[in-house]
Amino acid sequence: MKCAVVIPAAGIGRRFGSDLPKQYLELRGRSIIEHAIERFVATPEVTRILIAVEASQEARLEARIAERGWKNVETIVGGSTRQHSVLNGVVGVAGEVAYIAVHDAVRPVFARETFTRLLETVRTAAGAVPVLRPRDTIHRVQGERIMSTMNRDDLAAAQTPQIFRSDVLLPALERAAREGRVHTDEAGLVAGYGHEVRVIEGDVWNLKITTPEDLAMMEANFGQWSLL
Repeated sequence: MKCAVVIPAAGIGRRFGSDLPKQYLELRGRSIIEHAIERFVATPEVTRILIAVEASQEARLEARIAERGWKNVETIVGGSTRQHSVLNGVVGVAGEVAYIAVHDAVRPVFARETFTRLLETVRTAAGAVPVLRPRDTIHRVQGERIMSTMNRDDLAAAQTPQIFRSDVLLPALERAAREGRVHTDEAGLVAGYGHEVRVIEGDVWNLKITTPEDLAMMEANFGQWSLL
């Protein structure tokens, strides 16, 4: 069951507060994105990995790819949005494989078991995504006022990697581009067009590094979490 991977990495991460986009910040001697790429390089089902980067960062990442000797990893220029970057990558691989995974550049330690279960799940669906169910009570608020309380059974926080049939993902992305629709992840986009996207239990260690505190937590726990 062969799968290509697209990693949108063209963001500049203004919220993080560093001059360098956060995916290129160092984590245990390597950039965050290198750790994410390495997990896929070591996965037998993955045949090709495309990284959609901001043009000014392309040479930096290509140099690291060459140093690591990764033959099935290449860069492309990303778009102005995550969705545009994903589309640029998907166009490049959709005709080669039946399945395409999309992964956040700043999730460096997703569990290998998660990827295996996603591949098994997507065999009988249009897509598969790992999620975490909320443990806390979730309120809908307006300003400083609680307006209503949500049913936790109906809520899930999406993670990546997310895997889709390529003959579903590419048309969905192209249609969204034509219609001007923007989604924050591909699972919502594909499901929004009526396709079945199934969920599996996610991984609490699959942390998306968004703030300096996240990076510090990952640095402190990397030795344990990276073994998953």
